[in-house]
Amino acid sequence: MVRHLSICAAVLMLALAPMRSQAAEEDPRGAVGCLWMLYATLERNVRACDIGGDDPEFFEALQSGVDRIEAFIFRNSDTTEADLERFLVRHDELAIKLGIDICAPQSETLKMYKTLREHFGAEGLTRNINEVLEVERPVLSNPCL
Repeated sequence: MVRHLSICAAVLMLALAPMRSQAAEEDPRGAVGCLWMLYATLERNVRACDIGGDDPEFFEALQSGVDRIEAFIFRNSDTTEADLERFLVRHDELAIKLGIDICAPQSETLKMYKTLREHFGAEGLTRNINEVLEVERPVLSNPCL
């Protein structure tokens, strides 16, 4: 498993995202494409660093959330599982090229994971994802951050 990944790399990869949207298109309910990019790369990074066991309930909520976001994407766009996997592979390749070690003690991955756990907890993360997914609509990547 690749150990050199970064949430920053996910943001840098927005131009390569499988869910394309024009800059003028924004969704005030939340950009499902962006949410997937952030949570899918975070979940992948947490697995690569083997830190999901620190809070199994939260990690399970993150995994379940990513699965539900992907199901939403498949229902509401032409994006395929292969498209999403291509994004993650390109993300991995870029992170390796940049030499980012996401498992370092001060890495963005560990900071983001800890912040999400402390801010949301498992129930809050699930509630947040539920709110974004409650209305079927086209999959956009804006607004992202």
